[in-house]
Amino acid sequence: MFCVKDGSYSREGSVRTQCFGKMNPTELSEGQLREQLGRGLRPGMYICRVADSIKFLKSTQAFADLVVTDPPYAFNTYEDVRGMQQLYGDLVPTLVRSLNPMGQLLMAIPSLARNGKRIPYHQTRDSVVRQIIGSVEAQGRRLMRYVETIPQRKELFEAPWYWGSMSTIERRIIHFMVQ
Repeated sequence: MFCVKDGSYSREGSVRTQCFGKMNPTELSEGQLREQLGRGLRPGMYICRVADSIKFLKSTQAFADLVVTDPPYAFNTYEDVRGMQQLYGDLVPTLVRSLNPMGQLLMAIPSLARNGKRIPYHQTRDSVVRQIIGSVEAQGRRLMRYVETIPQRKELFEAPWYWGSMSTIERRIIHFMVQ
């Protein structure tokens, strides 16, 4: 249903556009994005900055073929734990709803803390995966299995999916395709 790969972080792990031809990303403000969505978003790669992404995505219909996110962890701060639980509880169903059929969700989540702190359960892989599966089912959609989705040239999809670093937190990338 989903995929987790081991490797080390590198520039090659970023979304590569050369397999789709030369494509320069278009940067849009929140207002420009809202206007473009109203007219029908043309195919392409967009980098969008919005004030509150959850609020923005809740106000739109499904439009994204790919969502890549690295949500905040508030791991090294004294942020309100309930606030982070609420953020993740709102984020996951909103991201699933924003995906077009056959859309993909790539999400970075913390996997290892080197400073002795425990990663809160709502930010662990088990919790986030369950939230995604539950959100997909609640929205009457289904997850695609990778045997149904990977084309013959598998080397295009061999990116490093585990970000290792010497910082306090290592992150794991989870990847889903939603029908």
